Amino acid sequence: MTHRRIMFALAAVACVFGATSAPSRADDAYTIKRVFKAGEVDRYKTTLDIEASGGMKLQISFTTTETTKEIKDDGSMVRAITIEGADLSLNGQSMAMPGFKPSTITASFDKDGKPVKEEGEAGQFKQMLSMTRPTIEADRALRVGEEWKTEVPTNKDGTKKLNVTVTLVGLEPKTEAVPAESYKVKTVADGVVESPQGDQKVKMESVTFVTRDSAKILKSDGTVTGLSLPQFGQAKITFKVVRQPDKPTGAAGHFGLSWRIAPWRRAPPPRRARCSRTMS
Repeated sequence: MTHRRIMFALAAVACVFGATSAPSRADDAYTIKRVFKAGEVDRYKTTLDIEASGGMKLQISFTTTETTKEIKDDGSMVRAITIEGADLSLNGQSMAMPGFKPSTITASFDKDGKPVKEEGEAGQFKQMLSMTRPTIEADRALRVGEEWKTEVPTNKDGTKKLNVTVTLVGLEPKTEAVPAESYKVKTVADGVVESPQGDQKVKMESVTFVTRDSAKILKSDGTVTGLSLPQFGQAKITFKVVRQPDKPTGAAGHFGLSWRIAPWRRAPPPRRARCSRTMS
């Protein structure tokens, strides 16, 4: 595998973008919304395993620090994501990520959570972040086992879209793998996305654990199928996102969570977002 073919495969991918459940009452409904706090910082490790029809296996792993830099009185905010490091493995052989250097994306959002400005370049990592940050929120409270469906445009004129289904699977206890009480959320998205190879019909599935108080991602596992990569044909992508432990506070600093906007995810309203339980 040449350096050129590795970069070609990475660019193609980028262009297309546990425990026993805690008991809950059948009539309880839960609102899962991301709550942001100014100054919070979180660190994540994201791993993508790519299996192509020709037998090629590629693994990409990278770490990010994600910061809420500012929340203004009107509800608008500024978020930043820094890609700190990256590793590459081809058919089990580790190597340096071609052309990697740390980079930061800084984005401004209005009071409704819509992006209004973005600065910085992160190359294919920007698209990989989008691919691995699924929708976990709904416009209404959900009971355990209940679904919520929406459509997300994947092109500028809205003629192509993904059909997204979010399901509240359960309430999970704190475990070694998931270090806080959490909501377990399943997300399925399928539809058409644009790529240099033309329109592609893809399907994305994930299971994500988020904190109950602010819907921060603790752990997410998912798959993306239907992609066709140049030179490699059909590919299956498996991804894993894991929040890294906090560093000690003080001189060493600390880490907290994440902004995420994906082709299959809508931007969350930053002010009205709350996690609560309601009784029907």
